Amino acid sequence: MNRLKAKALAQVANRAWAYNLRYKTISLLTEAVRREPDNPELLLNLAAACGRQRYYDRAEELLARVLELAPRKATIHRRVAQVYALIDRPEQAVACFRRSLELNRDTTATVPTLLDLARHYERRHQLDDARAVVAEALEREPAHPDAQLQQAMLDRRGGFFAEAESRLRALAAHAAHPWQLRAQASYELGQLLDQQERYDEAFDALTSAKRLMVPHATEAVRLNQESLRRNAEIVATIDKTHYERWQIPDGEDTVYRIATLTSHPRSGTTLVEQVLDSHDQLVSADEFDVYSQWIHLPILRKFRYGTPVLTALDHVPPAVRRQARATYWKQTEAIFDEPIGDRMLLDKNPGLMVMLPAVNWAFPEMKMLIAIRDPRDVILSCFMQRVPLTPISSNWLALDPAAEFYTCAMRTWLKVRELTSGRWIEFRYEDVVADLESHARRILEFLGLPWDERVLRFYEHAREKLVRSPTYQDVTQPVYQKSVARWRHYEKHLAPILDKLAPFVREFGYEA
Repeated sequence: MNRLKAKALAQVANRAWAYNLRYKTISLLTEAVRREPDNPELLLNLAAACGRQRYYDRAEELLARVLELAPRKATIHRRVAQVYALIDRPEQAVACFRRSLELNRDTTATVPTLLDLARHYERRHQLDDARAVVAEALEREPAHPDAQLQQAMLDRRGGFFAEAESRLRALAAHAAHPWQLRAQASYELGQLLDQQERYDEAFDALTSAKRLMVPHATEAVRLNQESLRRNAEIVATIDKTHYERWQIPDGEDTVYRIATLTSHPRSGTTLVEQVLDSHDQLVSADEFDVYSQWIHLPILRKFRYGTPVLTALDHVPPAVRRQARATYWKQTEAIFDEPIGDRMLLDKNPGLMVMLPAVNWAFPEMKMLIAIRDPRDVILSCFMQRVPLTPISSNWLALDPAAEFYTCAMRTWLKVRELTSGRWIEFRYEDVVADLESHARRILEFLGLPWDERVLRFYEHAREKLVRSPTYQDVTQPVYQKSVARWRHYEKHLAPILDKLAPFVREFGYEA
């Protein structure tokens, strides 16, 4: 009976997670584990849920128990490694993948495990280690499509363009391969062709990747439309009185030393975040989802579906708001696995832009760093970047929705800029890459931080940490200007949306 009940609880937990009811997922899986304490699958699922909610100590405790149940079983070490990878614990993931291979290097999971390990090495810029592992995978299974893809990616990073192109074209054209692999191969091919200045071919490859993804994006598109509906509602109804009310101090509030770095994705936030994170008096939260998961969604769930966001915020009791702020801080510290202390917290997340007024409500003391970049380069960069399908990335499957989302995001900032009495600063990506030191000094002065020479060597610091942004390769290099005015290479392809972007081109001073 316990086994059947535990299975039923696990099924309900999976549905709760799918509906973003993560706290319910954890309680349901905890009860399932109580009924079947030695079930590795339940323990792994609970560890994954706890880890993704930033309860790292609990997640690691559960994963240790899984390994105790089967300390010499290669498949268990691999499963534990996959959970560690999922919850952003790359060092533990690598150790468990390697242990899995040590225990048994001759199973059906050997090549997939080698490739999992190679992906982690490549992400951590350990390219020699990645090449060695992929070479072994190809020796075992020369035609393995994932191994071929990994080799092509390493060839591209190593400058072996002809070899990479040959592999990528073959993978993208093979109809029997999974659509995800073919789409990734097409994206990689597009990047490679762009590097070789074969721009029309690059655009065709990127378009092919998107055609493969569109049929699988229905739910992401639906969620995105709901987000944009809420955004439009906020922008249309918010006025100065909201910001005046939010700025009135609550005598019982803890005042946090906090700033946000946001904009439309691909506007230069990752570069500036890495620069600032090199400062010893600042700690950066790199695209965490703490605000949305621990403040925004829990508060809105307390209201009837369809309640306008501003109406909901106006009816949140001060004590609930204070608790939400404290939870945000605590959960962010859990991700860092250390106290923030007297350092400044920088919450870098382009996803916050469309909900920026609500963020201002939660943290009126928050300083705002707003990245500006030529809108045409922003759209092109989003179109070219391979990212998992999410509500936001679903906008980049075609140029029209990409331009619409850009309009929503930057229209939100212009409205906030007009209304807020809080502190904010804009900086242009093009200016930062042209004169990093001057703009780093300007931003640090705005944040109230002293000058630190290490910020100019941000790429050294970035090589030693996990960068969650898709641009993790770029920020391990010194500043470069090859992405400035890149859109001109694709001007004829961008022509259908240039009129939509024109108001922002003018607003941000890119008419020339």
